[in-house]
Amino acid sequence: MEDRKTAIAILICIMLFLVYQELFITPYTRQFQQQLDQPTSSMQPQVAAQTGAPAATIQQLPAPVDTGSVVSTYPSPAELKSAGITRVETKDLVVEISHLGASFLSVKLKQHRAELGDKDLYEMIKSSEGTPLPPLVYSGSASDNRVVYSLAESNAAAQVANQYFVTSQKPLTLTFGGTLSDGRKITKMLSFNESGFIVNVDVSTEVPAADGSRIWIEWPSFEPANAPHASWDFHGYISLIENKLNRMASKEVPAASTVIGNVRWIGLSDKYFFSALMPRGDTAVEARVVRAGDVITARIPGEPTVGKFSLFVGAKEMHELQAVGHEIHRVVDLGTFSFLAHPLLWLLRFFHSVFANWGLAIVALTLLIKFLFLPLTKKSFASMSAMQDLQPQIKEMRERYKGDATKMNQELMALYKRKGVNPM
Repeated sequence: MEDRKTAIAILICIMLFLVYQELFITPYTRQFQQQLDQPTSSMQPQVAAQTGAPAATIQQLPAPVDTGSVVSTYPSPAELKSAGITRVETKDLVVEISHLGASFLSVKLKQHRAELGDKDLYEMIKSSEGTPLPPLVYSGSASDNRVVYSLAESNAAAQVANQYFVTSQKPLTLTFGGTLSDGRKITKMLSFNESGFIVNVDVSTEVPAADGSRIWIEWPSFEPANAPHASWDFHGYISLIENKLNRMASKEVPAASTVIGNVRWIGLSDKYFFSALMPRGDTAVEARVVRAGDVITARIPGEPTVGKFSLFVGAKEMHELQAVGHEIHRVVDLGTFSFLAHPLLWLLRFFHSVFANWGLAIVALTLLIKFLFLPLTKKSFASMSAMQDLQPQIKEMRERYKGDATKMNQELMALYKRKGVNPM
């Protein structure tokens, strides 16, 4: 009989799984595959004019206008490579920097793979041919997307040709120098630590822009509005505004440059990974988001001639995020019961550091929780045993007061009280 019930339960589970897969998983997978099967030309972004230094106090603006900021003005892959490439490798990152714009052609995470079981590293730069690359800098109406930078200075301890290896506690600093389209000199300094997922960006110009506006840094990302995303996984911008998290799904990013508030950080998040912009220090700054065709962009400002920023590009791993500060670890949303989830997550990581095995870590955490609840478990078993001993008396009372439910309940409560038994 028990075997039959078990077989029925297993069959029901299989049926529920098949129904769930057909209703939820298969349509999402089919939609994604159809998009992959489209010709490459249909995936090219039609990026409208989007850049330029926005006014600091206006809440909603038309898309900023740059001098000819259309698809053709963004460098092609061939141009980006021909300008020269510098490669930086740390314990956690592999970064390729084009000297055209001092922009990131690639930022790969060494501890994560593109697909499960794949050899390719996970890529944090989401781009397509003819789209801008981060970190993009604006000063007035001038952008550095076509500035041909020269590597003016580096403090590298380990270097092979144009490859730099960060192998010590001392950060690697690369200083790029160039000239903006309006003739002003610009310096873009990138700093990498031996480990971690922070890249510091220091930007300076010799004089302010003609309109006196501030330097802005942007993180553009190729995100088609119709790209399929699972409904249960948030994909979009998360920012910290006055100690509260603000969310905006990527498909909701407006076509007009829009102020979302004074933030301590803002970043593009999916289920597992996060790329964020933040000012150095604890000062909150105005953040803007905008969509231009298939490209969405977050931007934050510095000062008129100087901008000091930090970029986070990595996985949403709690210990790494906590090391960054700025309360950026709050991007990991553990839900309503996060006050319980965070200690349990900490314990799980602790056991993993001891056993170096997630399976054993889960077993150890389970045993610890069982041990902590042991007094309650013993009390529960003792109460159950006492209730079993009282069953003959309870049965007798039910027979005696069969027609009087009120009297029966009163007698039962009196019996439980005399015997010291908790029926709950």
